[in-house]
Amino acid sequence: MSLKQIVEGTETRAGGLFDSVVTGFIFLAVVSFSFETLPNLRPEAQALLRWIEIVCVLLFTVEYLLRVVVADRKVAFILSKHGLILVSMVSLISLRSCRFISLWALIFGRSGLSACCGFSAF
Repeated sequence: MSLKQIVEGTETRAGGLFDSVVTGFIFLAVVSFSFETLPNLRPEAQALLRWIEIVCVLLFTVEYLLRVVVADRKVAFILSKHGLILVSMVSLISLRSCRFISLWALIFGRSGLSACCGFSAF
């Protein structure tokens, strides 16, 4: 079984599992984003929702990159409506790009970046 069969197909058990996991994370991202809009959330809940968002966006980014890797015509896929829709979904889910910058700062040690975004979890 190839990576292409898993990422693009649902005929195999692994492909179905891949699609189910991605669908589950889409649901989790929508629900957590909805909860994040509630007023008067405790700081612990806000921090948890931020981590959920980061994990979801990272997973969606990996999924997109996997789809590019297995695409027969990579540039055509990236520029196609399907490739652009996936990028748009990732962008919409991560409405606050400062979280990406803060995550980058955490991973690569640029602590000053998180201060500019007001993201205190890091």
